[in-house]
Amino acid sequence: MSSQKRGSNWSYNEDVFLCNSWVSISEDGAVGINQAGDSFWSRVHMLFCQKANTVVRTREAVESRFKVINNQCSLWKGSLQKANATQRSGSNLIDVIYRSPLKICPHRRRSGQM
Repeated sequence: MSSQKRGSNWSYNEDVFLCNSWVSISEDGAVGINQAGDSFWSRVHMLFCQKANTVVRTREAVESRFKVINNQCSLWKGSLQKANATQRSGSNLIDVIYRSPLKICPHRRRSGQM
C-alpha cells in the first residue's frame, strides 16, 4: 500500500487558474509549440502556483487534473456538436445547449469529474 495521502479536492477557482495557466503557456510565442512535455508541464505548474496561491499542488497533480478537465471538455464539445447537428430553424445557442445530451453541472462534483 502507498503511504502517500490523497490531496484535497480541487476548487472551482483552482480549475480556472489551471486552465488559464495552460492557455498562457500553450500560447507563449517566445517558446513556440515545440516544448518538451516535462518542460511544458513544469512551466504550467509554476504559473499555476503563482496565480492560485492555494494549497500546494505537485506538477503531477496539475497535469492529472488538467487531463480530467480536458476529458470533460471534450465530452461537452461532442455533446454540443451532436445537439447542433439537429438544430431546428429559429433555435439559438441556448436551445442547442438545452437539447445537449450532456450537461455539466459544476456544483454536482463526483470523484474525477468537474
